[in-house]
Amino acid sequence: MESVMTETFKTSPEVAELAGALAKAQSAIVNAREDSKNPHFRASYASLTACWDACREPLTTNGLAVVQGLATEGRHVVCTSRLLHASGQWIESVLRLPAKKDDAQGVGSAATYARRYALCGLVGIAPDGDDDDGNSARPSAPRSRPQPKQAPAHREPKQTARKAPTEQTAKPAPKAAPPTKPEHDPSFTTSERRAFMAQIEQLGWKYAELCRFLESVAKPRPSAMDSDTRRKLLAWLPSEAARPVVAEFLRDDDNRPL
Repeated sequence: MESVMTETFKTSPEVAELAGALAKAQSAIVNAREDSKNPHFRASYASLTACWDACREPLTTNGLAVVQGLATEGRHVVCTSRLLHASGQWIESVLRLPAKKDDAQGVGSAATYARRYALCGLVGIAPDGDDDDGNSARPSAPRSRPQPKQAPAHREPKQTARKAPTEQTAKPAPKAAPPTKPEHDPSFTTSERRAFMAQIEQLGWKYAELCRFLESVAKPRPSAMDSDTRRKLLAWLPSEAARPVVAEFLRDDDNRPL
């Protein structure tokens, strides 16, 4: 899978009136409800319709509108979104997202994801339950299954000779703790995180569930990976090699999405 989703912003020379109207609109915008489900991965998410339902009335009440145009560049879908104000001021976002498959279905799916993520980012919509890589989304440690106890084998006590008292010897210096990897890679910026979440949702994963899966196979969460490792993870998830590992994870009754 190609990576990575990129996003650029442009604005009109003046945005003061637009900024004031957007601030009022955002005070009334609610979280988008998670109204769609992926039955294969038992995951739910907020559709494009739900995102529009969350912001349409607050935007129009404050003289704001959003228009979105689509184009293709190779195997990428480009979504140009412009937030308009009645004064003529505007903010524009150009989102470039790789398509999962090079056909109409793949392009259509990528276009929907691009429109949804661009809209959410442009006006400030947060889907219900959307993971923000914070403590509330940190997955709990998997529960270990109890092992049957075995009776200890009978052993004869060993006879050891007592050592003669010696002068107190110096204790060896404690070993230095190995350096720990940072919990958050600096390259995992807000734009990179949104791009990553868009791509894993195309594969049917939610971020919190993916963290649970990675923990079950003793791998770090995506925010602690460098960008090259995240690219390899995105390429591996839909591969044939990943299927049996994912299937075993899903069969475990303890591994339900948060």
